Amino acid sequence: MSKNVTLLKKIVAKNLVAGRIKDIAKAIENDLEKTQLYKLVGQATGYETGEGNFGPWIAFKGNFEAYDKDLNVYKSNKAFVQEPLQSMIKEVLDGDAEMCEFGLTVAVRRRDDLEVGYEYEISPMIEVAESDSLTHLRTLALEDNSPADELKKPPKKTAAKK
Repeated sequence: MSKNVTLLKKIVAKNLVAGRIKDIAKAIENDLEKTQLYKLVGQATGYETGEGNFGPWIAFKGNFEAYDKDLNVYKSNKAFVQEPLQSMIKEVLDGDAEMCEFGLTVAVRRRDDLEVGYEYEISPMIEVAESDSLTHLRTLALEDNSPADELKKPPKKTAAKK
C-alpha cells in the first residue's frame, strides 16, 4: 500500500506536499478545479494554541496519520487542521470528550482574488465525532456474533448423572 512511513514533528500541509502550495495552485487552470494534497485521519486528545507570523494557531495533540497522493504515510502526535474542521474538533474537545476522531481530505483551489493566490478545501471523510479510548474495543466486544457473545449467554445446564 504505502511506499514509506515518515515520522514528523507535526503534520502541516507544507510538510506533506512536494513543492510550494502556491506553485501548485498557480498550475491549476481555473478556480473551478482543485488539486488534492493529502488525506488526514486522527484521534485528537487535546490542543495547544499560540500566535505566529500568520496570526493565531491551534495544534491538535494525539495520534495522526496523513497520506499524500503517492500513498506515502506520515505520522505525528501533532497536527494542524484547516477550518471549518478545526473549530468543530476544538468544540468537541472543549466538551467532556476524552478524544475526537476525524478524517479529512485537503485540496487546494486557485483563487486569483486572494492575496495568497489559493484557498484550502476541506472535505470530511468521516464525521467528526466524540470518542473515548475504549470505543473501538467496546464496539468489537458488543458486536453480534463476536466471541464475547458467548459470555452473554446463560450457562448450559448439564443433565444430572444417575
